[in-house]
Amino acid sequence: QVIGNDTAIAWSGTNGAFELNVGIPVMAANLLESIRLLANTSRVMADKMIDGITANVERARFLAEASPSIVTPLNKHIGYENAAKIAKKSVAEG
Repeated sequence: QVIGNDTAIAWSGTNGAFELNVGIPVMAANLLESIRLLANTSRVMADKMIDGITANVERARFLAEASPSIVTPLNKHIGYENAAKIAKKSVAEG
């Protein structure tokens, strides 16, 4: 609905003539509806999904340490080419 409202707002804006744009009421109504929908959805999402969420620290650490992007800080010390070789080797060898 929000994406549809955005499209309607964009179309109304392009089809008007400066201050005489007859689409302004449509634009306002769609904008206000989108604001209401997003505000309500944000509250529900915060209450039902985000509140009380916890990270699995062990899994996050494993994924971070297993990622080839961990060599990025080495770029300034050993150069991009050498860091890229290390990353490619780690991907190839698992």
